[in-house]
Amino acid sequence: MGLAYNSIYSIDRYQELKTALFCGYNKPIPVRKGQRKNTAWYFYAGPFGLNASISNVLVKNNRTTTRGEQIMLIPEFTLNLQVRVWLMTTLAALLVCSAAFAQQPPPPPGAYDAAPYLGQIRNTYVYGDIWERPGLSARDRSMITVAVNQATYATNELRLHMGRALDNGITQAELTEIIAHTLWYSGFPTGVNAARVAAQVFEERGLSAIPPGASSRQPPVNPELEFPEAYSQTPYLRDLLNQVLYAETWTREELSPRDRSMITVAVGTALYASSEVRYHIGRALDNGVTQEEISEIITHVTFYSGFPTGVNASRVAAEVFEARGLAIGDSRFPGAPYLDELISGLVYGETWPRNQLSERDRSLATIAVTLANYQTDQLRVHLGRGLDNGLTTQEISELIAQVTLYAGFPPGVNGSRTFAEVLQERGLPLPD
Repeated sequence: MGLAYNSIYSIDRYQELKTALFCGYNKPIPVRKGQRKNTAWYFYAGPFGLNASISNVLVKNNRTTTRGEQIMLIPEFTLNLQVRVWLMTTLAALLVCSAAFAQQPPPPPGAYDAAPYLGQIRNTYVYGDIWERPGLSARDRSMITVAVNQATYATNELRLHMGRALDNGITQAELTEIIAHTLWYSGFPTGVNAARVAAQVFEERGLSAIPPGASSRQPPVNPELEFPEAYSQTPYLRDLLNQVLYAETWTREELSPRDRSMITVAVGTALYASSEVRYHIGRALDNGVTQEEISEIITHVTFYSGFPTGVNASRVAAEVFEARGLAIGDSRFPGAPYLDELISGLVYGETWPRNQLSERDRSLATIAVTLANYQTDQLRVHLGRGLDNGLTTQEISELIAQVTLYAGFPPGVNGSRTFAEVLQERGLPLPD
Protein backbone atom coordinates (compact mmCIF):
# COMPACT_ATOMS: atom_id res chain seq x y z
CA MET A 1 0.00 0.00 0.00
CA GLY A 2 1.56 3.33 -1.02
CA LEU A 3 0.45 6.92 -0.42
CA ALA A 4 -0.20 9.10 -3.49
CA TYR A 5 -1.97 12.39 -4.02
CA ASN A 6 -5.70 12.08 -4.66
CA SER A 7 -5.62 8.44 -3.55
CA ILE A 8 -8.90 7.05 -2.30
CA TYR A 9 -8.95 5.43 1.15
CA SER A 10 -11.72 3.92 3.18
CA ILE A 11 -11.71 4.81 6.85
CA ASP A 12 -10.64 1.24 7.62
CA ARG A 13 -7.81 1.52 5.11
CA TYR A 14 -6.71 4.73 6.79
CA GLN A 15 -6.27 2.85 10.05
CA GLU A 16 -3.93 0.47 8.21
CA LEU A 17 -2.08 3.49 6.84
CA LYS A 18 -1.42 4.72 10.36
CA THR A 19 0.15 1.39 11.24
CA ALA A 20 2.21 1.18 8.06
CA LEU A 21 3.45 4.77 8.40
CA PHE A 22 5.25 3.92 11.59
CA CYS A 23 5.87 0.21 11.09
CA GLY A 24 8.40 -1.12 13.54
CA TYR A 25 7.84 1.60 16.16
CA ASN A 26 4.42 0.68 17.54
CA LYS A 27 3.84 4.26 18.69
CA PRO A 28 0.35 5.66 19.29
CA ILE A 29 -0.63 8.14 16.60
CA PRO A 30 -3.48 10.35 17.84
CA VAL A 31 -5.71 11.35 14.95
CA ARG A 32 -8.76 13.55 14.90
CA LYS A 33 -10.95 12.42 12.01
CA GLY A 34 -13.50 14.67 10.39
CA GLN A 35 -14.89 15.93 7.11
CA ARG A 36 -14.33 19.67 7.50
CA LYS A 37 -11.67 21.77 5.84
CA ASN A 38 -8.48 22.49 7.78
CA THR A 39 -8.86 19.49 10.04
CA ALA A 40 -5.53 19.00 11.84
CA TRP A 41 -4.13 15.46 12.01
CA TYR A 42 -1.20 15.02 14.34
CA PHE A 43 1.34 12.35 13.55
CA TYR A 44 3.77 11.47 16.33
CA ALA A 45 6.90 10.08 14.74
CA GLY A 46 8.56 8.61 17.80
CA PRO A 47 12.31 8.49 17.15
CA PHE A 48 12.14 11.27 14.58
CA GLY A 49 11.38 13.71 17.41
CA LEU A 50 9.13 15.89 15.28
CA ASN A 51 5.44 16.64 15.35
CA ALA A 52 3.88 17.66 12.09
CA SER A 53 0.57 19.41 11.74
CA ILE A 54 -0.86 18.81 8.32
CA SER A 55 -3.75 20.85 7.06
CA ASN A 56 -6.03 18.63 5.05
CA VAL A 57 -9.18 18.82 3.04
CA LEU A 58 -11.36 15.74 3.28
CA VAL A 59 -13.65 15.51 0.29
CA LYS A 60 -16.40 12.94 0.29
CA ASN A 61 -16.57 10.56 -2.59
CA ASN A 62 -19.96 9.17 -3.54
CA ARG A 63 -18.75 5.59 -3.91
CA THR A 64 -19.18 3.11 -1.09
CA THR A 65 -18.01 -0.43 -0.58
CA THR A 66 -18.59 -3.15 1.95
CA ARG A 67 -15.52 -1.86 3.78
CA GLY A 68 -17.17 1.45 4.62
CA GLU A 69 -17.58 4.99 3.34
CA GLN A 70 -14.85 6.18 1.01
CA ILE A 71 -13.10 9.50 1.54
CA MET A 72 -10.52 11.36 -0.52
CA LEU A 73 -7.38 12.60 1.20
CA ILE A 74 -5.88 15.72 -0.43
CA PRO A 75 -2.97 17.14 1.60
CA GLU A 76 -2.53 20.92 1.50
CA PHE A 77 0.97 21.47 2.82
CA THR A 78 1.61 24.54 4.92
CA LEU A 79 4.77 23.33 6.60
CA ASN A 80 8.13 24.85 7.31
CA LEU A 81 11.25 23.46 5.64
CA GLN A 82 12.18 21.21 8.56
CA VAL A 83 8.84 19.46 8.56
CA ARG A 84 8.83 19.25 4.76
CA VAL A 85 12.11 17.31 4.91
CA TRP A 86 10.73 15.09 7.65
CA LEU A 87 7.57 14.42 5.69
CA MET A 88 9.48 13.44 2.54
CA THR A 89 11.61 11.05 4.60
CA THR A 90 8.56 9.57 6.27
CA LEU A 91 6.72 9.07 2.98
CA ALA A 92 9.78 7.29 1.58
CA ALA A 93 9.84 5.08 4.67
CA LEU A 94 6.15 4.38 4.13
CA LEU A 95 6.83 2.97 0.68
CA VAL A 96 9.50 0.66 2.12
CA CYS A 97 7.30 -0.35 5.05
CA SER A 98 4.32 -0.95 2.80
CA ALA A 99 6.29 -3.55 0.87
CA ALA A 100 7.02 -5.40 4.10
CA PHE A 101 3.39 -5.24 5.15
CA ALA A 102 2.30 -6.49 1.75
CA GLN A 103 4.45 -9.59 2.22
CA GLN A 104 2.79 -10.50 5.50
CA PRO A 105 0.57 -13.56 5.27
CA PRO A 106 -2.98 -12.80 6.31
CA PRO A 107 -3.82 -14.07 9.78
CA PRO A 108 -6.26 -16.96 10.03
CA PRO A 109 -9.82 -15.60 10.28
CA GLY A 110 -10.65 -14.66 13.85
CA ALA A 111 -7.20 -15.62 15.14
CA TYR A 112 -6.65 -12.37 17.03
CA ASP A 113 -10.21 -11.19 17.65
CA ALA A 114 -10.02 -12.11 21.34
CA ALA A 115 -6.42 -10.92 21.79
CA PRO A 116 -5.87 -7.78 19.69
CA TYR A 117 -2.56 -6.92 21.37
CA LEU A 118 -1.27 -10.32 20.26
CA GLY A 119 -2.21 -9.33 16.73
CA GLN A 120 -0.21 -6.13 17.11
CA ILE A 121 2.84 -8.12 18.24
CA ARG A 122 2.41 -10.43 15.24
CA ASN A 123 2.27 -7.56 12.76
CA THR A 124 4.90 -5.31 14.31
CA TYR A 125 7.48 -7.75 15.61
CA VAL A 126 7.06 -11.17 14.00
CA TYR A 127 6.34 -10.15 10.40
CA GLY A 128 7.26 -6.46 10.49
CA ASP A 129 10.66 -7.13 12.07
CA ILE A 130 11.86 -10.71 12.57
CA TRP A 131 10.88 -12.10 9.17
CA GLU A 132 12.40 -9.03 7.48
CA ARG A 133 15.81 -9.25 9.17
CA PRO A 134 18.68 -10.02 6.77
CA GLY A 135 20.38 -12.65 8.94
CA LEU A 136 18.46 -15.54 7.35
CA SER A 137 16.78 -15.98 3.98
CA ALA A 138 13.01 -16.31 3.74
CA ARG A 139 13.55 -19.94 2.73
CA ASP A 140 15.64 -20.68 5.82
CA ARG A 141 13.11 -18.96 8.08
CA SER A 142 10.29 -21.01 6.59
CA MET A 143 12.30 -24.19 6.97
CA ILE A 144 12.97 -23.73 10.69
CA THR A 145 9.45 -22.41 11.37
CA VAL A 146 7.87 -25.53 9.89
CA ALA A 147 10.20 -27.69 11.97
CA VAL A 148 9.48 -25.85 15.22
CA ASN A 149 5.72 -25.86 14.68
CA GLN A 150 5.89 -29.58 13.98
CA ALA A 151 7.96 -30.17 17.12
CA THR A 152 5.52 -28.21 19.30
CA TYR A 153 2.45 -29.81 17.69
CA ALA A 154 1.14 -26.40 16.61
CA THR A 155 -1.13 -27.75 13.89
CA ASN A 156 -2.80 -24.52 12.74
CA GLU A 157 0.49 -22.63 12.53
CA LEU A 158 2.08 -25.64 10.83
CA ARG A 159 -0.54 -25.56 8.08
CA LEU A 160 -0.03 -21.83 7.55
CA HIS A 161 3.75 -22.11 7.40
CA MET A 162 3.81 -25.13 5.13
CA GLY A 163 2.02 -23.00 2.56
CA ARG A 164 4.36 -20.10 3.22
CA ALA A 165 7.36 -22.45 2.88
CA LEU A 166 6.22 -23.53 -0.58
CA ASP A 167 5.83 -19.86 -1.51
CA ASN A 168 9.35 -19.16 -0.20
CA GLY A 169 11.02 -21.78 -2.38
CA ILE A 170 10.87 -24.95 -0.28
CA THR A 171 10.04 -27.87 -2.57
CA GLN A 172 7.56 -30.60 -1.74
CA ALA A 173 10.40 -33.09 -1.37
CA GLU A 174 12.25 -30.75 1.00
CA LEU A 175 9.10 -30.17 3.04
CA THR A 176 8.51 -33.89 3.54
CA GLU A 177 12.18 -34.32 4.43
CA ILE A 178 11.90 -31.59 7.08
CA ILE A 179 9.10 -33.65 8.63
CA ALA A 180 11.15 -36.85 8.54
CA HIS A 181 14.22 -35.18 10.03
CA THR A 182 12.35 -33.33 12.77
CA LEU A 183 10.47 -36.37 14.07
CA TRP A 184 13.75 -37.89 15.29
CA TYR A 185 14.11 -34.95 17.67
CA SER A 186 10.49 -34.28 18.64
CA GLY A 187 8.92 -37.75 18.41
CA PHE A 188 6.97 -39.77 15.87
CA PRO A 189 3.55 -38.37 16.88
CA THR A 190 4.67 -34.93 15.71
CA GLY A 191 5.84 -36.43 12.42
CA VAL A 192 2.58 -38.27 11.83
CA ASN A 193 0.61 -35.09 12.53
CA ALA A 194 2.83 -33.03 10.22
CA ALA A 195 2.56 -35.60 7.43
CA ARG A 196 -1.23 -35.42 7.63
CA VAL A 197 -1.15 -31.60 7.46
CA ALA A 198 1.28 -31.68 4.52
CA ALA A 199 -1.04 -33.99 2.59
CA GLN A 200 -3.88 -31.50 3.11
CA VAL A 201 -1.75 -28.56 1.99
CA PHE A 202 -0.60 -30.41 -1.14
CA GLU A 203 -4.18 -31.31 -2.02
CA GLU A 204 -5.43 -27.75 -1.49
CA ARG A 205 -2.74 -26.50 -3.87
CA GLY A 206 -3.34 -29.16 -6.48
CA LEU A 207 0.11 -30.66 -5.97
CA SER A 208 1.11 -34.28 -6.39
CA ALA A 209 0.41 -36.46 -3.38
CA ILE A 210 3.83 -38.06 -3.90
CA PRO A 211 6.40 -35.23 -3.88
CA PRO A 212 8.58 -35.17 -7.01
CA GLY A 213 12.20 -35.88 -6.13
CA ALA A 214 11.50 -37.56 -2.80
CA SER A 215 13.45 -40.78 -2.39
CA SER A 216 12.56 -43.95 -0.55
CA ARG A 217 14.60 -45.36 2.28
CA GLN A 218 18.08 -46.62 1.40
CA PRO A 219 19.73 -48.13 4.49
CA PRO A 220 23.52 -47.85 4.33
CA VAL A 221 25.67 -50.96 4.32
CA ASN A 222 28.36 -51.11 7.01
CA PRO A 223 28.08 -47.40 7.82
CA GLU A 224 30.67 -45.48 9.76
CA LEU A 225 29.21 -45.00 13.23
CA GLU A 226 28.92 -41.48 14.62
CA PHE A 227 28.87 -42.57 18.28
CA PRO A 228 30.11 -46.18 18.43
CA GLU A 229 30.53 -46.15 22.21
CA ALA A 230 27.33 -44.32 23.07
CA TYR A 231 24.42 -45.79 25.04
CA SER A 232 25.94 -49.20 25.68
CA GLN A 233 23.23 -49.79 28.30
CA THR A 234 20.55 -49.43 25.59
CA PRO A 235 22.04 -51.09 22.50
CA TYR A 236 18.92 -50.74 20.34
CA LEU A 237 18.85 -46.98 20.95
CA ARG A 238 22.56 -46.90 20.08
CA ASP A 239 21.86 -48.69 16.80
CA LEU A 240 18.99 -46.35 15.90
CA LEU A 241 21.15 -43.33 16.65
CA ASN A 242 24.14 -44.52 14.66
CA GLN A 243 22.68 -46.57 11.82
CA VAL A 244 19.41 -44.78 11.13
CA LEU A 245 19.59 -41.20 12.37
CA TYR A 246 23.17 -40.28 11.48
CA ALA A 247 24.25 -42.85 8.90
CA GLU A 248 20.95 -42.68 6.99
CA THR A 249 18.75 -39.66 7.74
CA TRP A 250 21.54 -37.10 8.00
CA THR A 251 23.03 -38.27 4.69
CA ARG A 252 19.85 -38.13 2.61
CA GLU A 253 20.19 -35.69 -0.27
CA GLU A 254 16.81 -33.94 -0.05
CA LEU A 255 18.31 -31.57 2.52
CA SER A 256 21.92 -30.44 2.84
CA PRO A 257 23.89 -30.96 6.08
CA ARG A 258 23.61 -27.20 6.60
CA ASP A 259 19.81 -27.36 6.35
CA ARG A 260 19.67 -30.29 8.75
CA SER A 261 21.85 -28.51 11.26
CA MET A 262 19.69 -25.38 11.14
CA ILE A 263 16.55 -27.47 11.67
CA THR A 264 18.08 -29.38 14.57
CA VAL A 265 19.34 -26.27 16.37
CA ALA A 266 15.90 -24.70 15.93
CA VAL A 267 14.03 -27.72 17.28
CA GLY A 268 16.46 -28.16 20.17
CA THR A 269 15.97 -24.50 21.06
CA ALA A 270 12.18 -24.83 20.99
CA LEU A 271 12.25 -27.94 23.18
CA TYR A 272 14.64 -26.41 25.76
CA ALA A 273 16.95 -29.34 25.07
CA SER A 274 20.19 -27.78 26.29
CA SER A 275 22.48 -30.76 25.66
CA GLU A 276 21.19 -31.24 22.12
CA VAL A 277 21.47 -27.52 21.43
CA ARG A 278 25.07 -27.52 22.65
CA TYR A 279 26.12 -30.44 20.45
CA HIS A 280 24.24 -29.29 17.36
CA ILE A 281 25.45 -25.69 17.50
CA GLY A 282 28.96 -27.10 17.23
CA ARG A 283 27.89 -29.43 14.43
CA ALA A 284 26.14 -26.54 12.67
CA LEU A 285 29.35 -24.50 12.69
CA ASP A 286 31.13 -27.50 11.17
CA ASN A 287 28.40 -27.77 8.51
CA GLY A 288 28.78 -24.18 7.33
CA VAL A 289 26.19 -22.36 9.43
CA THR A 290 27.73 -19.07 10.55
CA GLN A 291 27.79 -17.71 14.07
CA GLU A 292 25.46 -14.89 12.99
CA GLU A 293 23.01 -17.36 11.44
CA ILE A 294 22.92 -19.43 14.63
CA SER A 295 22.14 -16.28 16.63
CA GLU A 296 19.38 -15.42 14.18
CA ILE A 297 17.91 -18.94 14.35
CA ILE A 298 17.62 -18.61 18.13
CA THR A 299 16.02 -15.17 17.85
CA HIS A 300 13.54 -16.36 15.21
CA VAL A 301 12.54 -19.47 17.12
CA THR A 302 11.95 -17.42 20.28
CA PHE A 303 8.73 -16.04 18.80
CA TYR A 304 7.41 -19.55 18.14
CA SER A 305 8.43 -21.30 21.36
CA GLY A 306 8.74 -18.48 23.90
CA PHE A 307 11.44 -16.21 25.26
CA PRO A 308 12.64 -18.68 27.92
CA THR A 309 13.70 -21.08 25.17
CA GLY A 310 15.58 -18.33 23.37
CA VAL A 311 17.33 -17.16 26.53
CA ASN A 312 18.41 -20.72 27.31
CA ALA A 313 19.70 -21.38 23.79
CA SER A 314 21.50 -18.03 23.76
CA ARG A 315 23.36 -18.97 26.93
CA VAL A 316 24.37 -22.33 25.47
CA ALA A 317 25.39 -20.76 22.16
CA ALA A 318 27.60 -18.21 23.92
CA GLU A 319 29.41 -21.04 25.71
CA VAL A 320 29.98 -22.90 22.43
CA PHE A 321 31.18 -19.77 20.64
CA GLU A 322 33.57 -18.94 23.45
CA ALA A 323 34.92 -22.50 23.58
CA ARG A 324 35.69 -22.28 19.86
CA GLY A 325 37.45 -18.94 20.21
CA LEU A 326 34.73 -17.00 18.40
CA ALA A 327 34.15 -13.38 19.32
CA ILE A 328 31.07 -12.62 21.40
CA GLY A 329 29.74 -9.25 22.48
CA ASP A 330 29.08 -7.89 25.93
CA SER A 331 25.27 -7.94 25.77
CA ARG A 332 23.23 -9.89 28.30
CA PHE A 333 22.61 -12.55 25.65
CA PRO A 334 25.79 -12.74 23.55
CA GLY A 335 24.66 -15.95 21.87
CA ALA A 336 21.73 -14.05 20.32
CA PRO A 337 22.35 -10.33 20.88
CA TYR A 338 19.08 -9.08 19.38
CA LEU A 339 17.23 -10.81 22.22
CA ASP A 340 18.59 -8.10 24.52
CA GLU A 341 16.74 -5.41 22.59
CA LEU A 342 13.56 -7.47 22.32
CA ILE A 343 13.45 -8.34 26.01
CA SER A 344 14.21 -4.79 27.12
CA GLY A 345 11.68 -3.40 24.66
CA LEU A 346 8.81 -5.76 23.85
CA VAL A 347 8.83 -7.86 27.02
CA TYR A 348 9.71 -5.55 29.91
CA GLY A 349 9.42 -2.13 28.29
CA GLU A 350 6.09 -2.67 26.55
CA THR A 351 4.17 -5.76 27.71
CA TRP A 352 4.84 -5.97 31.46
CA PRO A 353 3.80 -2.32 32.08
CA ARG A 354 0.43 -2.68 30.30
CA ASN A 355 -2.34 -1.86 32.75
CA GLN A 356 -4.70 -4.65 31.69
CA LEU A 357 -2.94 -6.93 34.20
CA SER A 358 -1.07 -6.05 37.37
CA GLU A 359 2.59 -7.03 37.67
CA ARG A 360 1.51 -9.43 40.40
CA ASP A 361 -0.87 -11.20 38.01
CA ARG A 362 1.76 -11.25 35.27
CA SER A 363 4.16 -12.91 37.67
CA LEU A 364 1.56 -15.56 38.49
CA ALA A 365 1.07 -16.34 34.80
CA THR A 366 4.79 -16.41 34.05
CA ILE A 367 5.61 -18.69 36.97
CA ALA A 368 2.86 -21.06 35.86
CA VAL A 369 4.15 -21.29 32.29
CA THR A 370 7.84 -21.67 33.12
CA LEU A 371 6.97 -24.27 35.77
CA ALA A 372 4.77 -26.28 33.39
CA ASN A 373 7.47 -26.23 30.71
CA TYR A 374 10.21 -27.34 33.13
CA GLN A 375 12.24 -24.21 32.33
CA THR A 376 14.17 -24.18 35.59
CA ASP A 377 16.44 -21.19 35.02
CA GLN A 378 13.59 -18.90 33.98
CA LEU A 379 11.36 -20.32 36.70
CA ARG A 380 13.97 -19.34 39.27
CA VAL A 381 14.11 -15.79 37.90
CA HIS A 382 10.34 -15.36 37.95
CA LEU A 383 9.85 -16.90 41.38
CA GLY A 384 12.08 -14.12 42.69
CA ARG A 385 10.30 -11.54 40.58
CA GLY A 386 6.95 -12.82 41.85
CA LEU A 387 8.03 -12.30 45.45
CA ASP A 388 9.18 -8.79 44.53
CA ASN A 389 5.80 -8.13 42.89
CA GLY A 390 3.83 -8.97 46.03
CA LEU A 391 3.12 -12.69 45.80
CA THR A 392 3.27 -14.45 49.14
CA THR A 393 5.13 -17.70 49.72
CA GLN A 394 1.81 -19.39 50.42
CA GLU A 395 0.32 -18.17 47.12
CA ILE A 396 3.30 -19.44 45.13
CA SER A 397 3.18 -22.77 46.97
CA GLU A 398 -0.49 -23.10 46.07
CA LEU A 399 0.23 -22.14 42.46
CA ILE A 400 2.81 -24.93 42.19
CA ALA A 401 0.25 -27.47 43.39
CA GLN A 402 -2.41 -26.15 41.01
CA VAL A 403 -0.14 -26.23 37.95
CA THR A 404 1.11 -29.71 38.83
CA LEU A 405 -2.39 -31.12 38.33
CA TYR A 406 -2.32 -29.91 34.71
CA ALA A 407 1.38 -30.25 33.84
CA GLY A 408 2.28 -33.40 35.77
CA PHE A 409 4.28 -34.21 38.87
CA PRO A 410 7.79 -34.00 37.35
CA PRO A 411 7.57 -30.23 36.66
CA GLY A 412 5.69 -29.76 39.92
CA VAL A 413 8.39 -31.45 41.98
CA ASN A 414 11.04 -29.46 40.10
CA GLY A 415 9.11 -26.27 40.82
CA SER A 416 8.85 -27.07 44.52
CA ARG A 417 12.56 -27.79 44.76
CA THR A 418 13.46 -24.61 42.87
CA PHE A 419 11.17 -22.48 45.03
CA ALA A 420 12.74 -23.89 48.20
CA GLU A 421 16.16 -22.84 46.88
CA VAL A 422 14.90 -19.32 46.12
CA LEU A 423 13.44 -18.97 49.61
CA GLN A 424 16.67 -20.21 51.17
CA GLU A 425 18.71 -17.69 49.16
CA ARG A 426 16.45 -14.90 50.41
CA GLY A 427 16.43 -16.09 54.01
CA LEU A 428 12.67 -16.64 53.94
CA PRO A 429 10.84 -19.45 55.76
CA LEU A 430 9.19 -22.27 53.87
CA PRO A 431 5.40 -22.03 53.52
CA ASP A 432 3.20 -23.91 55.96
